[in-house]
Amino acid sequence: MHVIQKLFIFLVFIALISKVPASSHSASAAKNKKVSFFSEATAFAGNTDTTLPLTKTPMAKVSYYGHGDVFNGRKTANGERFNAYNTADLTAAHKTLPFGTRVRMYNPQNDMTITVRINDRGPYISGRSFDLSYAAAKKLGIVKNGVAKINFVVMR
Repeated sequence: MHVIQKLFIFLVFIALISKVPASSHSASAAKNKKVSFFSEATAFAGNTDTTLPLTKTPMAKVSYYGHGDVFNGRKTANGERFNAYNTADLTAAHKTLPFGTRVRMYNPQNDMTITVRINDRGPYISGRSFDLSYAAAKKLGIVKNGVAKINFVVMR
């Protein structure tokens, strides 16, 4: 029985040291690690360091939806009615962030910054992280191109 206890303690110790944070790995290993935003969305949601310059935050590909009558009046995933003509309500869709989460976005192409509130699910096009409401896209300056790469930070 004594040997089994020692083996158990050894296995627990190995399990604990195998979960070393990425910051303690070598720099070359960190550079070669490819990370999907969606796989770390929950972990990133805990990072609310708003003192970072937005240019030093993660980048995401965003698009917009809902301009015109196609989505107007329909319910979003959290139950709100979507108003395509409300220019004051800056909202966005994200696959995993909780409803009500605020996300600060910065467009490095034109230095525009906005804060959106997550109220819907999406986007459903591969490679995109957020779908913005038309009002948010207009204030961020991405309506002409339809898609942009932006920096963002989760505010909560």
